[in-house]
Amino acid sequence: MPECTDRFFIPPPSPTSETRTGEDDNLLPVYLEENGGLLLWSGDFPLPAIDSRVFVNVNNIGWALVKGYYASAGYLGVMTLPINPPMWLCEQWLEDKDSERPEWAKQGIGCEFGSELSLVEPAKSNGLQEVVLTLQYCLETFEATCQCEKCDPCRRGRRDIRRAISIVEEFCWPIDTPAGIQSPRFVLQRAGVKAEFDGLRTVIDFVRDFLPPSIVLHDSATRAEVAAMAARKHWTLVEKKGTTHAPQE
Repeated sequence: MPECTDRFFIPPPSPTSETRTGEDDNLLPVYLEENGGLLLWSGDFPLPAIDSRVFVNVNNIGWALVKGYYASAGYLGVMTLPINPPMWLCEQWLEDKDSERPEWAKQGIGCEFGSELSLVEPAKSNGLQEVVLTLQYCLETFEATCQCEKCDPCRRGRRDIRRAISIVEEFCWPIDTPAGIQSPRFVLQRAGVKAEFDGLRTVIDFVRDFLPPSIVLHDSATRAEVAAMAARKHWTLVEKKGTTHAPQE
């Protein structure tokens, strides 16, 4: 097993005016160690001070306090103590109490590079993007498991997941309504999720997809009939007046 060359709790390095090319061909600031060694900092902000707050963007860790610095493979990183650690991390700490890991690791201190940190909490949409990725993984799992097109996962599962992905993506990357375009007239909403439609016909197509084959929903169905069918899957149909966004002068 190769010897670990990472160094922890190193003295605070000093900033320099130099930059060097990192692994991703981007220019990174250079910090100088007391022993004259040079380390690259991958963050887009200066090296944070001890006991300052940073937001750890990986593994759902969130806000943490800087407790030290470390050097790894020519890069400079920070050692952080989570302020409100996720449950999985707390459970890991308990499991590590009797391990041979360093004492500082048993106390909950972790290590991150600058590119894994920020000084502000990222937009909440990032969480929805994680949901999209999870749904896409579920869809790939469904498709890899069976292709019979007859069982429920094939017939309805994949279709429902694709629809869920589409709905969540609208929250992550909303599309502005162009000038002169009429706003949606119908909204289906359920448990904080909503889908918007320009007309009742598109609602019918949406609802028809999740109905069993024994139930027929005609193109000429009334609003009340569509609402009743949507309620089978706990959707509520709301009709609103369409408004036209006039072009701005």
